[in-house]
Amino acid sequence: MNELRCSSEWQELLHSTDTYLFDCDGVVWQSVTPLPGAIEAICCLQKLGKQIYFVTNKNTQSRIDTFYKFSKLGFTNIAIENVYTSSYATAHYLKHVLKLTGKVYLMGEAGMKTEIENAGFTCLDIGPDTMTGEPGEIENIHIDPEVQAVVVATDYHFSYKKLVKAFFYLKNPACHYIGTSEDRVIPVGNGTIIPGATGSFIQAINYSTGRTATVIGKPYLPFINCIESEFPFERSRAVMIGDNLNSDILFAKRAGLKSLLILTGVTKRAEFLAGYKDLPDNLIPDFFSDSLCSLTTQ
Repeated sequence: MNELRCSSEWQELLHSTDTYLFDCDGVVWQSVTPLPGAIEAICCLQKLGKQIYFVTNKNTQSRIDTFYKFSKLGFTNIAIENVYTSSYATAHYLKHVLKLTGKVYLMGEAGMKTEIENAGFTCLDIGPDTMTGEPGEIENIHIDPEVQAVVVATDYHFSYKKLVKAFFYLKNPACHYIGTSEDRVIPVGNGTIIPGATGSFIQAINYSTGRTATVIGKPYLPFINCIESEFPFERSRAVMIGDNLNSDILFAKRAGLKSLLILTGVTKRAEFLAGYKDLPDNLIPDFFSDSLCSLTTQ
């Protein structure tokens, strides 16, 4: 494991890699602010002719929403084809891997619904759906027989009634159970760390149904399979750059990529250096750096 502190220390990585996969939150931006050095680092890699992709577990935004965010924050020369969200990868999985033809029961937000509908599926209504406590209410919950999959994403209106509906749908073993991602924690503005909503919701449904979701996002392989199906690349000459050991670094290890941990998000320098010797091999990055500033620092 090598620390990258300046541009000269990046040379080994630059010479051995052609494809760069970046996480977004905590690596290239924090909430609505670019992180120091991120724009410059990506411009530098573009000038060197590297393939660049952005691979985020965030599912509340559609792919095009995330693409527009790059432009709004000052990132240039990035095409929508360079942007991969777990929402897009999930819809891709439903269409191209499962080859579903029926409806989808979604616990999620508008961005996730957009991706599912763009893939050609009918998505049941999202938004508030709560219990009133009236007698017989649960017994009268409508279950659509055409639903072929339950998709769990971040849902700002997650409720007991939605949990009951998911439970009823998933009693049918032919109904697919898909989670977009399962991050335990995520970074937000000012360096604050909060619980990951999707992972928490998946655990609740796993517990009640006795089933285990097929998770699409990092650290699971359906995400990289989605990217490779559209833009094939040599994994041994690719690097995953992220801030989360349990999603980004584990993803890299499982996929056969090199890995670079950036200490501007979930993982902090002090705790990482104090505890990395106790980590399993699949959570130890090949490289680490305080920030992307190191690429352009002399």
